[in-house]
Parts: sequence; C-alpha cells; structure tokens
Amino acid sequence: MKRVSLPFLLGGLAIFFASALTVVVVAQPFRDDPDADVTRPGEPAPVQANVPELTPDQVALALSIASRDQRVAALLEGHETRQPVVGAWHSSGGTLIGASVSIDLQDAARISGEWLTFDFRGLAALEDDTIPPSLAYTAIYDGVDNLSVAITLPEGRVAKIEPHGVTSSLELVGTVPPELADQPTGTPAEGD
Repeated sequence: MKRVSLPFLLGGLAIFFASALTVVVVAQPFRDDPDADVTRPGEPAPVQANVPELTPDQVALALSIASRDQRVAALLEGHETRQPVVGAWHSSGGTLIGASVSIDLQDAARISGEWLTFDFRGLAALEDDTIPPSLAYTAIYDGVDNLSVAITLPEGRVAKIEPHGVTSSLELVGTVPPELADQPTGTPAEGD
C-alpha cells in the first residue's frame, strides 16, 4: 500500500475545502436575493414583455362588469368576500386584452352554479391576443377560496369564471352538454 505524506494530504484537503467554499460563495446571491438574475450560462435570457397597466376608469369598468354579471353574483351569493383585486389581462406579447378580477372569499366554500371556461375545440391555433369563445357549464366545487373573473374590456363581457383553492374534483351536474358529447371527459358516457 502506498503511503501518502501528511503535507500532501493536508494540501489536498485545503484544495477541496477551498473549492467547496467557492461554490457556496458563488451560489449565495441566488439564495439571499430572490430578484437575482438566475439565468444560467448557455440559457437564453427571459423575454420581458411590456406589461400594460389598467387606467382607473378601466379598473372601475371591470369591477362594474363583474358585479353586474348574473353568473358571478349567483356563485358569490351567501358568501362573504374581501375587496377584489383587479389587474391587466394581457397577451404574452404585452397586448392588453381585458381585466382579471380576483375575488377572495372570507372562508373556503362549496360553490355550485354555472361557470365559464374557454372553448378551444376546433381552434387549430390562436393569435396571441385572440380570445377563444366562452363555454358555460354547471358544476360543484369544494374548497373554493377565490374566484378569478376574466373580462374583455372592448366588449365589456365576462369571458371566464374560474374557481381557485379547489379541494375536491369537479362534479358535473346534469348531463354532458351536447357540444361536449364527442369530447373525452374522463367519465363514462350516460347510459354506459
């Protein structure tokens, strides 16, 4: 067995610890500063789109549309809510599409009613700022703690109503709408 001299062994350990310390020191800014640039060498830098802001008039219009919508009112009926938060709904390229109204409930709840989602069936591709048609469906969600309402400002309509904080799976009420009958739903078709 070959013997290793003590100075050689100590020198090797010193290099090892110096290398480990360098890694810790270099990585430290990423841990302490959440806003630090985390782009790694060889990765493309993230594209920063100009995110539009809503004017005070647009915020007021979005809140007015959301509060007058019969579906939103029916879903929130009997539930205490916090002050809604309104933000810009925009394309990935930064084009303003409308407003997103986020409504927090005081307590998570079971909410039953008519919801809206986007209907992408039959659409091969969409332009970046194209809004797909809305599709209404009736469902019950448990554990809902927030409603997100997407509003198109040019048309002044609610385009999507989405629950958040859902703790149980979607339960469709009634039969599958005819326009969805040819789509896989993950549940057996009626009469199976």
